[in-house]
Amino acid sequence: MVDKIKHLLIGITGSPGAGKTFFAKELSAATGLRAIELNDIVKRCKLYKGKDSDGSLIVDIKALSLKTRELASKDSCIIVGHLLPELSIKLNLAIVLRISLKKRWTTAARRQCKRESLRRYMK
Repeated sequence: MVDKIKHLLIGITGSPGAGKTFFAKELSAATGLRAIELNDIVKRCKLYKGKDSDGSLIVDIKALSLKTRELASKDSCIIVGHLLPELSIKLNLAIVLRISLKKRWTTAARRQCKRESLRRYMK
């Protein structure tokens, strides 16, 4: 299938802790497509405007969108991250992973989120 499409863009997004990165790695291994992690781009290219009161990065969505389009224009790839719906990128396929509230709570606790962050994480 991948060989028949000249420029395939697959997007994976969804709830925190739903397994986006794991799924992307598996899909990448199965298809040979490169996976682009949005969080990695934000940090590596410093595409943020500062930090909020919880210490989370305030992402420059426009800059991230431009950089991601630039990276994705080179070849077919998988774009992964919860910010994907905020970006202006035309995908051939979008995959949205969801997780139950109970599982999200367990994942957040395992990741040792701060109490304030935990409330936001659960939204």
